[in-house]
Amino acid sequence: MAGTRDRRLRRKLKFHLFCSKKTLRRMKAKAPTTRAEMSHAREEMAQMVASMEDLRLELDLMKASRQQQFDDMLLDSEAVDTLIQIILQL
Repeated sequence: MAGTRDRRLRRKLKFHLFCSKKTLRRMKAKAPTTRAEMSHAREEMAQMVASMEDLRLELDLMKASRQQQFDDMLLDSEAVDTLIQIILQL
């Protein structure tokens, strides 16, 4: 009984070791190694960050314009309410 459990654990450990070696190989294959590749990767990251910041600014502008539209709508409804009150008083 203990022998089969040991074999199973050994197989499991070998499998996990194999998987981790495989992922390390993949990471090494994808990782930039030369200075030029590193600088290119940095540039790509900087471009991604800049585009994300641009998108965030666009989103903030959209939120602000929607808030302004909502405020204008409220002002219009308040103006209509006051006009109705004035007409009712006449």
